[in-house]
Amino acid sequence: MCNPFTLKFLALFIILTIVTLIIGTPAAVASQDQPALGNAETHDRPMAQVSWYHGNWRYRIPVTIANPSGSTLTDYQVQVTLNGTFNFAHALANGSDLRVASSNGYTLIPFWIESWNPPTSASIWIKVPSIPVGGTTVYIYYGNPAPTVPPATPISLPPIGPFTKASGNPFTVAGAPNGSNYLFPENLIYDGSTYWVLVTDRSINPNVLSLVSSTDLSNWTYRGIILDQTVVGDPGRNFDTGHILQSGGNWYVVYGSWTGPISTANPVTIGIARSTTGILGSYLEITRTLLPAGTASSWENVEVKGPYLIQLDNGNWILAYTGDQDGTLYRVGIATSTTGITGPYTKSPSNPVLPLGAAGSADGGTVADPWVFRYGSTYYIGYAASAKTSEWYQMYATTTDWVTFTKSNQVVLLQGPSGSFDSDSAFRGAVTQVGSQYILPYTGFDGGFYRFGLATQPITGTTPSIINNPDAVFDFYDGFSGTQWDLAKWTPWIRNTGTGTRIVTGGVLQITPDPGSFNGLGLMGLRSFGTGYLVEAFARHPDANGDSTRSAQLGLGYLTDPLIRLLDYNDPHFQRGTSVPGIPSTYSPMSRLLDSTNFLLHRIYWESSSRIRFAMASDPWEDITSEIPTSALPPWLLGFAIPNQSRLYVDWYRIRKYIGSELAATTGLEQEYGPTAVVVSNFSARADANAMLPWIVLAGLTLVAGGFVAWCWHKGKQR
Repeated sequence: MCNPFTLKFLALFIILTIVTLIIGTPAAVASQDQPALGNAETHDRPMAQVSWYHGNWRYRIPVTIANPSGSTLTDYQVQVTLNGTFNFAHALANGSDLRVASSNGYTLIPFWIESWNPPTSASIWIKVPSIPVGGTTVYIYYGNPAPTVPPATPISLPPIGPFTKASGNPFTVAGAPNGSNYLFPENLIYDGSTYWVLVTDRSINPNVLSLVSSTDLSNWTYRGIILDQTVVGDPGRNFDTGHILQSGGNWYVVYGSWTGPISTANPVTIGIARSTTGILGSYLEITRTLLPAGTASSWENVEVKGPYLIQLDNGNWILAYTGDQDGTLYRVGIATSTTGITGPYTKSPSNPVLPLGAAGSADGGTVADPWVFRYGSTYYIGYAASAKTSEWYQMYATTTDWVTFTKSNQVVLLQGPSGSFDSDSAFRGAVTQVGSQYILPYTGFDGGFYRFGLATQPITGTTPSIINNPDAVFDFYDGFSGTQWDLAKWTPWIRNTGTGTRIVTGGVLQITPDPGSFNGLGLMGLRSFGTGYLVEAFARHPDANGDSTRSAQLGLGYLTDPLIRLLDYNDPHFQRGTSVPGIPSTYSPMSRLLDSTNFLLHRIYWESSSRIRFAMASDPWEDITSEIPTSALPPWLLGFAIPNQSRLYVDWYRIRKYIGSELAATTGLEQEYGPTAVVVSNFSARADANAMLPWIVLAGLTLVAGGFVAWCWHKGKQR
């Protein structure tokens, strides 16, 4: 409590304050603004401890983190181990009062309690926003008997998935002339009461463009052909791929069309038609060659099609389209009109702006059928992709200026499981925002029929909790809790027949392919990762016996080249392997003998473009330095029956940033929150550029103003 000496000392400072004001020395500024508290509630705190997160958390320990990498690390995962020197008695029994703050002491950062075993040990993973070369310090807070969790923050989301496929897929379209098995959705329009979808109808020869409609996104009706050979007076003309939109009170359709066999001498071109009488038409063709194909040796010498139009703020129109070279290589280009929607359009000298990816990458074989969605100042360009020239899914790229384009290497929409209508491909279509969701009509292909499907994504979500949440810490994590694998993280994937089961039980994913000839069953992640990442999985191979009739594998890849994997196959040891297209896979036995009984830690460190490191359990690293993939790959799990069953059990799977060694994290002495007196005046000190005096001057100013406030405190105590 305050003693007489303290009050005399305070009085002396009041006198000095008055003298200081007379001679004009600048003073600190009192502010009602509280210092930033991250996700904390706003409570008064003694100004001697502005770096303390919150007064309800009585204790904290500093954690010093070294950085030997030679460069600043961003959003880096660090493991902190607490042992017997940590006072577990000051925290809640389950650790639920733990919070972690950044180097400023009060901004909360993500963490996850991997294990909590009082009073002896705990393991905590922290995602540190920035670790300079000289290292940094973060703070672990505890000692709150009734901690609160900050509420989730609503956020807006761009249309990058994961998309949820409609339960009614594939849709039957009532009144379709020849059924619904050859309808290709192009894009969707909503007029406030009716959903309209432009479709290519390949059940009719020559192909036509038609409209289908629905009032509930479930029951669809064929509304008629809007463009065919009779409309343009050109017998034999095919219409395939298109985009319908409204501009200036008129309706426009851009499309690819051709007559007769397609060749460099008779290429597919992009045309445009207009209706002045409503969406159903009638439509009149303005020009068949709004955009012609390229010259004989160009990247688009056979086809330009798959058009999508969007108008920029400056009034210019951008036409994104697919170009095809020699009938096999699809890429995406753009053209610009400065004179209106009907052109003329000038092709970009940078075309193709979305080229093929590196050989074997997710889009190394196909980049086609673009759609565009503006989100803020960023344009998202979705496109059909494949590592080959078939079996398509959808990925996206971004641009802000239509000059520089950045591929995400992320999948927006993937094929469905074996037996589904889109088991082979999920492609074409375009995203439209309607109300609170994005709607993506798309074409599903099962190897026999092309049918109409829908997928949706909410336009709002919430930020993941940063409190004890592995999803907020790691770049990819699945602990396989609940009763099913996470649809927001994985998609089912098959090889050949692909039958069997994937179940989650007791916190473990169990992949069990049915015995059969080359039957593969697995999961593929919906994000991709490249160099500088460490893959870790705690897994078991129940059927591993070293023969060539079975194999369980995990790592990164697409189930076909390229792949990076740890596996059991045709050797008494575990094997490490990589593969790239066109070259036989590399397998190298590891020092660890096969183990069908125990769960073991599997580790893959993609160190650089010239080396990938592998390890089982705590064994030393074993490397591969050849046949290394060149682009990011998704997480990948697989059981392979060739023909005998080979199960894979996975307890958890995670991916995190890594520099080749763990960062040293050293815990300091416990500190205790310091105030022992009530803060009567609710203000804090804010240092201005001209405010040079110690904050204690504020006490004198308060007294002169007629109030009396006395602060008595003690610093955080070292224990």
